[in-house]
Amino acid sequence: MIVVVTGGAGFVGLNLVSLLLAQRNWEVKIVDNFSSSTPERLARVVGHRAQVINADIRDAEAAAAAVVGADAVVNLAAQTGIPSSLENPKSDLEHNVIGTFNYLEAARRAGVRNFVQASSAAVLGNAQPPQTEDKPPRPRSPYGASKAASEGYCLAYAASFGLNCTVLRFSNVYGPLSWSKGSVVAAFAKRALAGKPLVVNGGGAQTRDFLYVVDLAQVLAQAVDGHLAGAGGAPINVATGVQTSIATLADAVAAHFLKSRRPCEIESGPSREGDVAVSAPSVDRLQGLLPDLKLRGLAQGLPETLDWFDREYQVVAAS
Repeated sequence: MIVVVTGGAGFVGLNLVSLLLAQRNWEVKIVDNFSSSTPERLARVVGHRAQVINADIRDAEAAAAAVVGADAVVNLAAQTGIPSSLENPKSDLEHNVIGTFNYLEAARRAGVRNFVQASSAAVLGNAQPPQTEDKPPRPRSPYGASKAASEGYCLAYAASFGLNCTVLRFSNVYGPLSWSKGSVVAAFAKRALAGKPLVVNGGGAQTRDFLYVVDLAQVLAQAVDGHLAGAGGAPINVATGVQTSIATLADAVAAHFLKSRRPCEIESGPSREGDVAVSAPSVDRLQGLLPDLKLRGLAQGLPETLDWFDREYQVVAAS
């Protein structure tokens, strides 16, 4: 099987590509413009086992060329995160909507069998729990809006052209290989290792469902195999079903580094525009499709992630 992974040199992409090469022995094409990674990081993790195409997902011609002969496309490349979308909404739209369209159209024309689209729980905004997939999108940020639009295009291509689309809404992803990740776990780890205080914005009572990236890679691989096609193109939440407050997370990160004699302070910061109070995606649809799936909780995944950051910090300090 030939799989094209856009954003394959990024955080989630590297974890997925490593899994596909190690456990599935598939041929992988990576499309990435290295805006959030480097060729050196890619080579360090993947070596020369994948074909690398240096291209931007906004380049329609590059998309058409990349998917020729492919059995599946996993579209991970995107502008990620609420703060970036607030700073540059147009760039957010171009990457997340036009970029998705380019690969949907390329996949349709090339006869690709499976198309897997990365989306986000941010499309639901402040929807009250249980946050099921059938609730109407109510995004509070340009990022959430662009992801909702990309979901709509996937549904349209499934209905209009018969393209087998699987849309996965990721909860808050964390884990190893997150060098350039800007979300809260990575931000806390980087600040702690730099000797800076952890900044908890908006009081810290807001909750998130934290998803370990290695588990997410397993779900993505199942989608590439077509095992999630039973959703019929409707979005699927990929989450643990457990919420943790940002204040609790900060305490856990500080306690972890205190054990290794790296004490860090915790400070309060202002609320962020576009932030949501509760992110509690329902996991019923995912469990119905993958009843044997086991996802790690924060108690297991967080120490592994912080240890990875600690090792990376030591490598940088020694160089």
